Amino acid sequence: MKFLCPGGEKMYKAGDEFYISPNEYTTAEKNGIDKRTLEQRIREYGWDNDRAVTEPKRARKNRKYWTEIALENGISKQLFYQRIDTLKWDAEKASTTPILKPSGPKSKFAEGTLTKVQANGIQMQCFRRRIREGWNEEIAATLKPISKKEVIDLMHLARKSKGKVQAWYL
Repeated sequence: MKFLCPGGEKMYKAGDEFYISPNEYTTAEKNGIDKRTLEQRIREYGWDNDRAVTEPKRARKNRKYWTEIALENGISKQLFYQRIDTLKWDAEKASTTPILKPSGPKSKFAEGTLTKVQANGIQMQCFRRRIREGWNEEIAATLKPISKKEVIDLMHLARKSKGKVQAWYL
C-alpha cells in the first residue's frame, strides 16, 4: 500500500513493503547499489523492491579534467557548472569560452566631460548632484566647488552689505 505524506511531496510505503531482505541487500550490492541508495529508493521514493535492487545507479560524468581547464581559464567552478546545468553547454565549451565582461554603462554625458570633472578635482557625487539640480553640463564639470571657509566669507559679506551681494551659486 502506498500513500503520500501530509505535505504531499514524497511517497512512502506502509507495512511490510518497507522490509528489505538480506538477499535483496546482497543482490543490490552485486549490482553496484549501496545500502543507503537501496533504502532511499524503497522507503523514500516508493520504488518497488525489484526495481530498486536491479536498476543501476545513474552514471555521473567525471568533469575533473574540464573543471581544471575552466579554473586555468579564469572560470569559477560555480560558473562552469551553471553553464552546463542551466545553459546546457557541453563541458568543453563551458570551460573554454571566456567570461564576457560588461562594457560598462554608456555615459549620457558628452565625450570628455567626465575627464574634465576629474581634471578639475570635482567629485562625481557633486557633479551628478549639479546635473540633477539642472546645471549646465559644462559649468557643472568646470566650476570648482568652493570651500566652507569661502561660503562663510560670502555669507559675512552678504550680511555686511545687507543682502546686496549676490552669489548665484549659494
